[in-house]
Amino acid sequence: EWYRFKENVAKANQCGMNYPLLKLLEHYFYCDLYKESKFRGMEFGEDFLLKKEFRTKEEHPQIFREGIYLIELIRNRTYMLNSLCNLNEIIEIMIQIVSSSSITNDFISRFQCFKNGKPVKIELCELKIFHNIIGKVLKDSKNLWHWTEGRVIIETGKASSPLSDAVSRDLKKRGMKFVGTVIVYSYLQAAGVINSHEPECFLHQPLISGKI
Repeated sequence: EWYRFKENVAKANQCGMNYPLLKLLEHYFYCDLYKESKFRGMEFGEDFLLKKEFRTKEEHPQIFREGIYLIELIRNRTYMLNSLCNLNEIIEIMIQIVSSSSITNDFISRFQCFKNGKPVKIELCELKIFHNIIGKVLKDSKNLWHWTEGRVIIETGKASSPLSDAVSRDLKKRGMKFVGTVIVYSYLQAAGVINSHEPECFLHQPLISGKI
């Protein structure tokens, strides 16, 4: 799965994807892995190689040498296998979207809306709009970040904002439904455009400084 992951990253670069993919995947691991305080303060560079020697935060610390792979460090084969399988599936969907302007049956089957616990059919025209928007963002991440001129917005205790209002209006103009300001605000948080981690949260400062 690790070699499949590296091949997928290479394919993503070759197919014209201009998106900070490794940063996205790095954040995936950080959110899950760094719940364990002993790993906090660790810094990874490209290819998930440890940037410098690191000692775990515990009574009898483990020492990890500079340049070690993340997969060597975790030492939990089940966790790493599940994580890499999920990540590979995500990247392959992204590659598929960037490589083709038409939607596939596989793409259609992956997206469903639910109302009162029951699936609601999404109109094909909406899926095409959605496919087109994702493709534009993946080919040029400025399509998302131009809203804030590349800056991360730091705010807590909100469910919507003038920014999510504006993005919601834009998506509705494009023909999309179910994109109210609250849903869009949640999306902007998930995408990292808005940092709503409380100051005491271990991910608050790292997302501001760009490192864990």
